[in-house]
Amino acid sequence: MTAECARWSARPWRRRCQSLECCRQRTGRRFAAGVPADARGRVRYEDLMRVLRGEMSEVRRQCIRAAFQKIDYNRNGALDKKDLQLFFNAAYHPKVQAGELTEAAALERLLARFDLDRNRVISWEEFEDYYNGQSVRIPDDNEFVYMMQRAWNLDHRNMNGISFH
Repeated sequence: MTAECARWSARPWRRRCQSLECCRQRTGRRFAAGVPADARGRVRYEDLMRVLRGEMSEVRRQCIRAAFQKIDYNRNGALDKKDLQLFFNAAYHPKVQAGELTEAAALERLLARFDLDRNRVISWEEFEDYYNGQSVRIPDDNEFVYMMQRAWNLDHRNMNGISFH
């Protein structure tokens, strides 16, 4: 493993592999060939894991769909800030509790994570894409479903509106 790979693998969600050659050394040519790279030849961790693990299971897709439908309170097929406010209690965000963020800033960060085209509306495709990226980090379907149930109160355990993010 190269020094680049060692740095990359230590914090995969924040770092990019520095080159396709690095990925080839780490995973073998057949995987690296199918991994998309940016203009500088860097590969995102999520893209590499998607190639290694394959696409998301149907169980995960159904869970993501259930969360989206629950959050889409007005049933217009898109999520906006008001929809998120109903299910995300920013007061329980760790950085809000530590005084590092305001509740409004925490909600804005959540919206920004999902809203790829920055139109302040989260489409089903954006929501699914976000969780497709999260899915590659969680190897077990049951663990993924549990995370989704707690995050979006799909299991109705979070009756006080406390966010588990």
